[in-house]
Amino acid sequence: MYNQELVDRGSFILDHEILEKWGGSLDRMNHGKYGRHYDFPDELIYWAAMQHIILNMPYRQITGFLETYFKGNGLEVPHYTTLYKRIKAMRFEVEAKVKKKTDCCH
Repeated sequence: MYNQELVDRGSFILDHEILEKWGGSLDRMNHGKYGRHYDFPDELIYWAAMQHIILNMPYRQITGFLETYFKGNGLEVPHYTTLYKRIKAMRFEVEAKVKKKTDCCH
């Protein structure tokens, strides 16, 4: 139950272009691939990574968003452990600008 509550917290907008290119992306990724084929396109994993990195959204919440968003369209939703493994395997160049705290006012 607690796990499902964490999954249910995720909600926000996904670019429709990812869904439109889903089949073509998977065909391109799996072409000539040996072993198990990918079930989810890199674009979806990249989108999930941005939610995790920029918004600090946990993988379970991302899965919850996708479950809600994909409801009724026949697309499978990646398990949060799949998101973790795929994102961990990707290389990102995310520039984080962190403001340094300054002791200005005494």
